[in-house]
Amino acid sequence: MQILVAGINHKTAPVETRELFSSLARGGEELAARLAGEADAGESLILFTCNRFEIYCAGPACELDPSAVAGVIDGLSGGAFRAGQWYLRTGEEALTHLFRVAAGLDAMVVGETQVLSQLKMSYQRAWEAGTTGPVLNRALHRAFFVAKRVHTECRVVRGPVSVASVAAAHAAEIVSDAARSRALVLGTGEVGTCAARQLVREGFGSVAIAGRTPSRTEAAAEQAGATAVPWKSFPSRMAESDIVIAATSAPRPIIGPSSIITALKSKRAQPLSFIDLGAPRNVSPSAARIGGVRVITVDDLKPLAEKNLSIRAEAAGRAEGLVAAEAALFHSELSGRRFTRTVAALSEKISAIGKGEVEKLFRLHPDLDEKHRKAIEKACRSIVSKILADPARYLKDEAHVEGERFISADVIKRIFDLP
Repeated sequence: MQILVAGINHKTAPVETRELFSSLARGGEELAARLAGEADAGESLILFTCNRFEIYCAGPACELDPSAVAGVIDGLSGGAFRAGQWYLRTGEEALTHLFRVAAGLDAMVVGETQVLSQLKMSYQRAWEAGTTGPVLNRALHRAFFVAKRVHTECRVVRGPVSVASVAAAHAAEIVSDAARSRALVLGTGEVGTCAARQLVREGFGSVAIAGRTPSRTEAAAEQAGATAVPWKSFPSRMAESDIVIAATSAPRPIIGPSSIITALKSKRAQPLSFIDLGAPRNVSPSAARIGGVRVITVDDLKPLAEKNLSIRAEAAGRAEGLVAAEAALFHSELSGRRFTRTVAALSEKISAIGKGEVEKLFRLHPDLDEKHRKAIEKACRSIVSKILADPARYLKDEAHVEGERFISADVIKRIFDLP
């Protein structure tokens, strides 16, 4: 089996492009069916966050077609696929990428843990939908293990450790006096709750959080030390706020020009700043053209996140080495299982052929005594062992190039019609 990842992230494509794939992410089962039928990707998982859209696939090594995967994505996304913005990685490179994502090393804020939670939720959805299988299941569990090692052994988590925490720190810089400023957070998921908690820590005089589900809103507010407000009241609440952080999973903008203009009228010319962490964006792009309004997107936070990287550069270097070693080890294990099964299946088939021919010989010559029968059986086992020796040694020791190893195993499987 082969593993492949196709994706875009904050490094390769702007938020305007990334959010085009939100509807594709919600239609995971249709995408999985198309990938299985058109690209021989029998296993698949989708990871969609404000910073990335990625598809992880697994399928037969000589049949899983990266170009077919790209074609499926392009077709279902309505032509949003842009070759220059996408990365396609296979084998050990794909595993290294997965492990880096899980460990927060590929994140905007290096070392963040929110992407690990998002990956776990994506895996849970894929597992429940039945789109993952033995290869991706093992790969994901190993990725979670590697992430834990990185966080506990490499001490990468220092300074602001998430996009939400960077957003809150930036919000405190925007207002002249946090203690006299009011903040509103829209969204009660992990990102929204984290943003509210960090705003409280930054010393904002008032932090409110609004969500569509009252019970979840109350729980998020309690966890963050903020005030819970009803969802229907958030437009009027904007008029009382200096900062609004939007972090919902709504499929389209929830804040448009009309509601902003209404809020500004009540604010009596005081500025209003939005930090949009939604995926796709929660604030209409046209809002930035309104006087007295400032809209900060996830991409605008990138320079601030990069400043924090210098704090943890040494730890990140150690983490990269750990991830590379774990990816190489797991790929070797995955490859070894593939070749071991091939050799075992070949051994079973040839042994069965030999045993069948010996039994046929014994039926034709019932006068053979026990001594001669044992000698014939021993000779047959020796022949089988010698036939298997060369292909087994080649698969295990000599076919070092990844593509050659997988192809060789599949060729043997096809030639001998192995299961």
